This record gives sequence, C-alpha cells and structure tokens, in this order.
Amino acid sequence: MKINYLLLTKLSILLFTYNRIKLVFAILCLFLKFNLYSQDYKFSKSDADAKDLAYYKVVVNTGFEYKVYFDVKNETAAFQAIPHLNKTYKEILKVFKAKENSPKFADVVIVSNKDYKLPVLGNKKWKIQNDDSASLSIKAKDEIYSLMSHEQVHALQNQFGNCNKLPRWFEEGQAMWIEGKTLSYLTPKKWNIRLNNFKQIKEDEESKNKKTTALENWKGVGFSIEAIKKQLTPEGIKYLEKHGVTPPGVTLSFKPSDFKEENHDILSHASKYFKSYMVFNLIEDKIGIKEFIKWNSHVLNKCYSSNEIVNSLKEEYNLDINKELKK
Repeated sequence: MKINYLLLTKLSILLFTYNRIKLVFAILCLFLKFNLYSQDYKFSKSDADAKDLAYYKVVVNTGFEYKVYFDVKNETAAFQAIPHLNKTYKEILKVFKAKENSPKFADVVIVSNKDYKLPVLGNKKWKIQNDDSASLSIKAKDEIYSLMSHEQVHALQNQFGNCNKLPRWFEEGQAMWIEGKTLSYLTPKKWNIRLNNFKQIKEDEESKNKKTTALENWKGVGFSIEAIKKQLTPEGIKYLEKHGVTPPGVTLSFKPSDFKEENHDILSHASKYFKSYMVFNLIEDKIGIKEFIKWNSHVLNKCYSSNEIVNSLKEEYNLDINKELKK
C-alpha cells in the first residue's frame, strides 16, 4: 500500500492544531473558573452627589451586596478592589453564618488623601488609603485583605439584635479567628508574618513578668477626645458632643499615642488579641469546624455573657475554657 505522506502530514498538523485548541480552551476554562477576576457578581456605578463620593454598588450572586466609594483619583483602584473584596467576603461567610442569611457589610472608601474624613451618617464605612497612582497599590490591596477580613466580622456581629454586650475576648477572638481563616487561604505568607508578630508581642509581654488583666475581664480601651475629634467632620464633632458617642457611619483608627494614659500599655492590649485568637483555635480543635460554626451562631443569637459562653461549651461539648480566660 502506498502511503500518502503529504496527506498524513496534513492530518498530523490538523490533529496537532485541534489538540492545541482543546488545550487552550481547557486552560481558558480553568482560568475563568479560578481567576481572581472571574465575575459572579454585577456592579453599577453611581456618580458623586453634594454630600458623598461616587461609588460602585456590587451585588454578588450568592446573595450579598456592598458599596465601594472612591474619590476622583481612585475610580480605577475602586474597580480593581472589587474582586479582592469579593473573595474576602466569600471566605468570611464560609465560617460566619449571618443572621437571616442576609449579611450586611460595611462600605469601603478608597481615597488618596490620608486626612479624608468619613461622612457622619449612612452605612458604616471603612477607609482604605491608596497612593496617588490610578491603580490599586499593593499596600492598599493588602489592607483590604487584612483590615476587611477582621473589621467586617464586627459589622456582621452588630447585626444580631441588641447583642452589644458580648465579652471583648469573644468579639475580638472571633474576628481574629475568621481573619486567620480568610488570610491563611488568600495570603498565607502574610498571615504567618502577622501571626508571628502577635506571638512575639505575647512573649515580650510575658517576659516583663508583670500581672496583666485576664481575658475574661478584658474591656475596651480609651482614647483621648482629641484623637477622636481630629478624625471627625464638623458635623461629626457636633454629633459626638450632643450624643456622647461617635456617629453611626464613622469608623476610627488609632495609634499608640492616642491611648488615654491609663490604657497606654499597647503591648498588653495587643497580646490579648492573640490570646483570644488561641481560645477560638482551641474550641475549633476540640469540637470540629462544623460544630464550631453552629455553636458560634448560637452564641450570637442568644447574646451570651462570658459565663454563659463557658457554660454552653461545658454542657454541649464537655469543654472547659475557664483556664484560658483566666490568663
């Protein structure tokens, strides 16, 4: 039989080309499935008005929405922030059961001006400072992951009715634990660095050999009124003076020098974040992640005190965390 080498060559080229097309198609499908920018959400833009910035409203297919505000320099940065925020929030919701399955995240504001002051009223907002370039900076992206994975947990905690009497170790331990779950998946190297920093702080505190407040007695820290007022608009200052509390739409950030004199031990305060995180790690380790998520939601729905939390773990799981809370 005579072999038609020309035909065979053409067939080989076609087969090779076909297989390459299949390979490219397969890679494209994987890219669309796992790529950071694959869209399982819709967004719309609203222009700025006299009282506020322009923003993107993002509606995610799985059932939550949020807004990303931006100044004139940061429209591109805000657009680039959306998929990063989206991934962060989806990781949070894997381990946090929102009330009535309708999570309400605080909004995000991306601005270049470090002195920008948040509006007084409206939904709570968190400020992310970007540099002066049009794109989202690496620093701003890292802050989205670290800040939002922690602070948005507090936004979700606040949705449980009048549950504003949770012990501090639970509020911060839960936020730290979920932050750890989120960052260990999205940015594992940076989470390990952050965790090691907290461990070092704890060791430094213990090396001082001084008595510190136990976790079960951990209260909020105080800041100077000047440190608070400098972050408020004139309307915000009026609201603070009239009501004695900061406006509902405002979030604040502080540095060690902003602490009141009696709360100036930043070392001890930071150490408690790590200790409370370790309590949550212990609970998860002993009862398993599925039971943990269920128990966690139960505590929020019942708005338990510290003693009630301890008793619920004893009764339901035969787990005693008293020793850890005395540290």
